[in-house]
Amino acid sequence: MIVALLMWPDIGLECPATSGGCAGAHCIQSRLHFVRMEKSAFMNRNASLTILVLLFLAVRIDASPAQSASHFSLTTGYGESVLDGRRGDARMSMLHLEWARARNDHSELAIVLIPSVIEQPQQAFGSRFTEPEQTVRSLGAALLYRHLFRDASAKIRPFIEASSGPMWSEERVPAATSHFNFLSTAGAGVIIRPWGENLPLVIGYRFGHISNAGIEDRNPGWNLSTIILGFHLQPQR
Repeated sequence: MIVALLMWPDIGLECPATSGGCAGAHCIQSRLHFVRMEKSAFMNRNASLTILVLLFLAVRIDASPAQSASHFSLTTGYGESVLDGRRGDARMSMLHLEWARARNDHSELAIVLIPSVIEQPQQAFGSRFTEPEQTVRSLGAALLYRHLFRDASAKIRPFIEASSGPMWSEERVPAATSHFNFLSTAGAGVIIRPWGENLPLVIGYRFGHISNAGIEDRNPGWNLSTIILGFHLQPQR
């Protein structure tokens, strides 16, 4: 198995242990990490497209007459990478600035602006536990569909949601891949009204996938498990 890893097709990287190629335990560890991330990339290559299709189908199926109610939301989120490499190799702190418009009593569409900060290993296929880190600022935008359960007057209102859209980063994310990516998410949460109709509280969970959708040769991506917390700046009507 070690021989097979050392003979892996050229990925354009050299092991830091030597200037002439790959050698030593550090390189073997890097190759193993690369294999894990490439497997994750294969499994998640079409994540953005899948969520976009689901968004389209949800909008088409939910064809009730649109309502006039709309609101702004401000939520914050913090997520860590899962599934690819070691847990926590990448961490993402973000704001979600959302304008949503109701389509009927139980669904809404939203446009979301997402400024964020990503902490990740500086080396491609590295780990923050063994490699220096870099801090990367990014800005994304997304179309979000949310389905709400229970009536709008309920004090606790569960919801499920999905979103997808482009994201641009000042550095390549992950390292040595692409500045341009797609951020796709699926999640669930609750809207709570502890103060009546004023300033509803939003608490939720999102699973997110960042990848360049194959527009670059390398597309390992990040999978992120994220907790969100925020407010509706205008109450729903």
